[in-house]
This record gives sequence, structure tokens and C-alpha cells, in this order.
Amino acid sequence: MDRPGHAGDQWAAGSPTMRNWLILVWLAVALADNFTAPANNEDTTGDKEGENAGPSFELLGEIRQDDMPIRENMPQPKEVPEQEEWDKAAWGREAEDQKFLQEATQVNSSEETTIGFSPDVRTADEEEANRTSKLGGGPEEHLLGGWGAVEPDTNITTEPVEANTTEPMPVPAPDPISPHIVSLIAPPRCTLSDDPWSTCGSVSLEDKARVARALTDFALKFYRAAGQVEGMGTNMVFSPLNLALGISHLLLGAQGDTRERLSSLLSYPPDLTCVHGPLKQLIKSKALLTASQIFHRKGLHINKAFLNHSQHFSDNQPQALSGNETLDLQRINKWVSKKTNGKIKKLMEDLATDVQLILLSAVYLQSKWKTTFNVKDTQLENFYRQDKSSVKVLMMTSKKYPLASFTDSSLQAKFGRLQLSNNMSLVIIIPQHFNQMLTDVEEKLNPEHFSAVMNKLMGIPFKPTVLAMPKFKLDSSQDLMAILGEIDYGLFFDANLCGISEDEELAVSAAQHRAVLEISETGVEAAAAMAISVARSALFFEVQQPFLFLVWNDQHGFPIFMGRVNDPSA
Repeated sequence: MDRPGHAGDQWAAGSPTMRNWLILVWLAVALADNFTAPANNEDTTGDKEGENAGPSFELLGEIRQDDMPIRENMPQPKEVPEQEEWDKAAWGREAEDQKFLQEATQVNSSEETTIGFSPDVRTADEEEANRTSKLGGGPEEHLLGGWGAVEPDTNITTEPVEANTTEPMPVPAPDPISPHIVSLIAPPRCTLSDDPWSTCGSVSLEDKARVARALTDFALKFYRAAGQVEGMGTNMVFSPLNLALGISHLLLGAQGDTRERLSSLLSYPPDLTCVHGPLKQLIKSKALLTASQIFHRKGLHINKAFLNHSQHFSDNQPQALSGNETLDLQRINKWVSKKTNGKIKKLMEDLATDVQLILLSAVYLQSKWKTTFNVKDTQLENFYRQDKSSVKVLMMTSKKYPLASFTDSSLQAKFGRLQLSNNMSLVIIIPQHFNQMLTDVEEKLNPEHFSAVMNKLMGIPFKPTVLAMPKFKLDSSQDLMAILGEIDYGLFFDANLCGISEDEELAVSAAQHRAVLEISETGVEAAAAMAISVARSALFFEVQQPFLFLVWNDQHGFPIFMGRVNDPSA
């Protein structure tokens, strides 16, 4: 089957008997929920929670069946004629090579011409003597090994000898190799020789640190690719953690080149053979809930190793679908609603009758401000979009908000960090000057510089700051096939996922990711942790132009959310 050259090619189209669909739905739901709590002794328990939804992605795949029957009567190779005795001592070659050379250099019965050398004329007696000495050494031993120089011979004449015009006997050509024979002798597509958990013992702090750095690298990689696909001037939010969880789950069933490419996509170090153990420990947090579940077609044979590894990774046993579309949809959407705390009540509207497998993963985040914003201080202010047009938005303000901030001159950007509960932070990145474009900052970001900047930001103390920041709610959906294809083109065109099922050739044909994040004024914890007063020379951090943001895990140093705000009112 020809492979496509473009993601839009309809290479999956085939006869109904040749197509079986695999659906891998990675539901990634990560919510920063309202960040609401009583502020300044005001009772805000009756405030309406913001409607949040989390990232979700959906992967569809296909099973391709080999449409190449093996012929019953396979052609047999022709027998090679019996070989005559060859002069191995003279040429130092095997019998087959000597046959080829002798046939190519045949001469008349009374004369002989040696390829590449002067004509050698001998009498009949000399010729007979020469033939009897071939196996026991003699005057022609100097030719041993091939194309050496000829020693002087007094019997050589300078008169040219006419070459034999008799054409040598043609060597019978072998039969062309049948494509069916090739398919039989080709190495198996799935060996299942390497076990993703085989090297996972106790997880070290260094292992967790390396996986955390990989998540940061992947976040920047995905952010840049999404900007190339969707444009840099739009609002966007995604969860790199959720994407990594879904792809890492798929990695448990990937083999060969596909496994290497998926690991490279996630920026996992090549020498770090165990990534699932550290990743599982990184997601442990009071504010972070993660879940994974596999639903599969009734009767589909899933490899036992994949079942065991999936349970080890997700703490869930895969469940078989009933085959009744209505009941199966109810069951799937119920799981989605439960794991997203009711924020997404329905993910799937219909279910194909030939669905093979659905992989779901969910992340739910609920965190609070360490220091609350006073709702009374929220007011309409101008926000200047990328084209410098202004729009009125609700701006959260404070004259003495504890903020860690600094300016990076090489990036020409200002970094601000606001504390959240449970060892998390909201990081805001804005251009240093008002007339700068956010794209100028984005283009300079690279993993090494970004990691250095974040390490510096984590070490800066919180100081009272005059802060103005817009309220915003983002809801983004991304086509993962297009974005991941920008990073590694053709990654899923011929993915080797036979670690999931050796009986079915599973192929990913679609992937979707959705994320929702809402930021509002208040938090459950009052500002009693520290007494704050306004200094004489107060710091200012005003977010009135497009900015980049991250919800950051302070303990392990990786992003849970990442995105961009160009227009808070959109």
C-alpha cells in the first residue's frame, strides 16, 4: 500500500473488508478552576464557578491488512550445472569465480591469453606440464591472489596471438526473487523484544529531573509548532503534561523506529531507558488529578504485556466495549464527566461500528492563589492587542501584590511569578517595551535559555508590587496531527504499534487536543502569610499587552499549562 506524502492524503481509503478503524481518544482535561476564595473577609462562596473544560485529544487509527496472498506453488530455483575443476592455486578464488574467469578468457586449443597480461604461448608439452603442476605449485604460483605482475618467461613471444572468438557459455541467470519470498524472509515487524518497564527499578531524583526537563523542552517545541500551524497572533492554551501522558501511554505499545521517534518527540534522553516510572511520580500532587483508561472492541486481542504495563502506568484495567453504540457512548462519556469533575459531560457524539480501541487520558487541575486579589479593585482598563488596537477588559489590580520579577535583557522580556497553592506558580512573560511584539520574544526562546531563566526566577524573592493583570478564560482545540507533523513530519503515517496488538496493524489517523483555563481574582487562602507594606520605590508589573503564560510546577520544575493571550476579551 502506498504511503501518503501529506497528512490529507486519503491513504486509508480501501475496500471495507480491508479497513478496521482504531480510535485512540486521549482526553486531556486540565483545569485551573476559578482560583476563587474569600478575599478581605468577604463571603464569595456563592460566586458562580467558571465553566472550565480541559484538554482532550482524539486519535483515530486504522488497521491495514496484508493483501498479498502467498502462492501455493512457489517457483523453485534452477539447478546449477555441475562445475568443472578449477585452478584454485593459481587464482586463489572459489570454484564459481574461477568458472566465470575461465569462460571469459577462453582461447584456441593451441594458444592461451591471460586477462590483463601479455600473451603467453606454450608448446603442447609445456602446456601439459603446466596443467599437471597446478595443484602442487609450479611456474604460475606467482599469480596467487589475483591481479599480480607477471614474472619473465622465456617462452613468451612478442608476436600477437589471435584471440578465440568463440563466445563463452552463458551462466544461467537466477529467477527473479518473488515478492512473496521477500515477505517471507523479511524480519518480523514486531519482535516485542524490548520491554519499556524492564529497566525501571527505583526512580532516582536525577531521573525525575531529566524527565521534567524533557517536558519543558517538549512544551517549547509544541508551542512553536502550534504557532506555525495556527498563527502566532491568536489566543492559545495547551497542557504539555497531558500531551506527554497520552503519548507516553501510546509509547508502551510502540516498537522500533516509532518508539524512537515518539521518545524524541517528547525530548526524552536516549540513554534514559525508563521514562514511565519518573513520569508517574511527577504527576503526584494534591492539586493535580490524572487518569487513563482504555476501551477496546470486544474480541480484540491485546498483548498481555501492554495490558500489564498500562495497568502499571495508569492503575486501570482496560475494558471491553459491548458493541452497542448507545451503551458504549454512555459508558465513555460517563467516565469523561467523572474524571473532569463534570466540566466535560460529553466528549463523543457517535462511535463507529468497527472501532478497535479508545485510549482516554485526563488531567484535572484545581489550584488557588496564595494571595488573593480584591474583587473591588477589579476595573475596566485598556488592553492593547498585537495590532496595537485597544479593547476594554476587566483588569485585576493590587498595589502591593507579592510578585517575583526580573527583566532579561537578551530576550528583552519581563518575567513575573505569582504564587499558587500546592507548590505551583503562574508565570507571566511580556515584552520589555510597549512597542515590542510578543513574537520577537517567542522567536528567541530556546530550551537552554528558557531553563536558565526559569531557574533564576525561582530564586528571586517575592516583593510588594503594583500589579495589573487581565482576567481571562481560554478554550483551545488543536489538531495534533498537523502540529506534531510540524515537529516530525509523517510520524503517524506508518506507526508501528504492534506492541498493543500483534493481530491488528494499528495506525493513528487523527488526534485532537482541547484545553480550558480560567483565571479570576480570589483564592481560598487569605494574605496572612506575610505582612505587606508598600515600599517607597514600588515595583510595577502591568500586563496590558499580549503575553505568554505558564502554570508551573515549582517542586519539580515543569509546565502543566502553557499558552498565549493576545486578546483577553476573545
